[in-house]
Amino acid sequence: MDDRPVMTEPDPGIGSADSRGSTEVIWWAVGLLAVVLAMLVSGFDVTVSSVATVAFLMLILTLRVGNAMANPIDGVWLPQLVAWAFLVKLLGSGVRYYVLVDEYSGAGDAVAYHERASSMARAWRALTVPVSEGLDAGTRFVDVVTSLIYTPWIPPMLGGFFIFATLAFLGQLALYAAFRRVMPPKAWRTYAILVLLLPSLVFWPSSIGKESLMLLFIGLAALGIAGIYKRFNVGSLFVAAVGLSGMAAVRPHVAALLVAAAVLGGILARPSPRPVGSGWRRLLMVVVLLASFVVLVQFGSSYFDIEDPQEIDEFVADVSRNTAQGGSEVSGSAVGRIADIPSATLRVLFRPFPTEAHNLQALLSSVEGVLLMGLMLWKLPHIWRTMRSTRRHPYLAFSGAFTLGFVVAFSPILNLGILARQRVQVLPFLLVLVVGHGWTSRRSHGDAELTEDLQAVQSSSRRPPP
Repeated sequence: MDDRPVMTEPDPGIGSADSRGSTEVIWWAVGLLAVVLAMLVSGFDVTVSSVATVAFLMLILTLRVGNAMANPIDGVWLPQLVAWAFLVKLLGSGVRYYVLVDEYSGAGDAVAYHERASSMARAWRALTVPVSEGLDAGTRFVDVVTSLIYTPWIPPMLGGFFIFATLAFLGQLALYAAFRRVMPPKAWRTYAILVLLLPSLVFWPSSIGKESLMLLFIGLAALGIAGIYKRFNVGSLFVAAVGLSGMAAVRPHVAALLVAAAVLGGILARPSPRPVGSGWRRLLMVVVLLASFVVLVQFGSSYFDIEDPQEIDEFVADVSRNTAQGGSEVSGSAVGRIADIPSATLRVLFRPFPTEAHNLQALLSSVEGVLLMGLMLWKLPHIWRTMRSTRRHPYLAFSGAFTLGFVVAFSPILNLGILARQRVQVLPFLLVLVVGHGWTSRRSHGDAELTEDLQAVQSSSRRPPP
């Protein structure tokens, strides 16, 4: 009997696929990109070479990030998924551009951002500081960021759309990295497919504007918070700070809501072998997040010009009154009691229903809402069985708290068109709840804590001998 050890082929590592497979993916991606660009630029007054240059540079950047992210467990499929998902993102950005230019005759915030940023970029080149007056703080921040991106070279507006679509896509990758850091491998691929290819996340945050930047900063904040829950190190705190600072500059109320959810996730989570830290680290985490919450609440109050807490009711009433118009308005009210939460949840997260759709865009949004509800109903028994694990997993508690808080905070909005755009900020966390509970078992939640050790062992086993 032969007692010699059997040599097995090592698992694929970073960059996963062999060089032949990776090259094939890249060439297919570039070829499809050329077809997509040919479709997009036909009939538009844009410079084909300029748009193609921007798209190609963004493609290479994204492929590099996807390959760098791949680890020994998801290295087989992640780079390929990133390549194809990014091309879908570019296609969604082109459709967003077409809708703005053709359907709305250029009447949109993205056009104004592009024009102001182009003018400000010329000022930066002349070594002068541009000034944008009469705009809210979030709009000014987007103007400055866009102008800095445009300073080396001002692209056509479609090129600007591609750049912001890439920023949003990087945020989606960060959201996947956060999920991967704290959840068991069994659920990774499902979450990656959903968070990278969900139609709302492909379409809305793919133009010049706040939605794209918010998705980028939300992804960074989530990645930092996941790291804080895991070990509470300085690097994770820095990433979370960058993400929350960017969120605060664009929409401070959403940043405050995210920090509040992070605090609840850290406090309510039940201790386990390696949860959110222990002793002084756990206390320090809560103190830092609470301090951030206080600062963001004050910033948000000044952002909305609310000086007295008694003015909040008046502000909510104004929001409901102002959004109950425009053709997509529905009946409803802000959440004032627990009984209001179910109807508000349906309105904020899932509507319009197919019977409420009055155009193609609303119909597609309604189909997505129905599919999400169907996905939740399909996995409902499994979600119910694993619900207890929420307290063992701070990131699940954080996602649940943010989703619920988002529903309450945005319940005064009665325009389904506005809600379809705004909900992209919470959909990644709703997916965390659905996939985190629906695709794992109670035992596998505990296995998530061993993921990093498993990756380290597999990585070291592939190192060549000295």
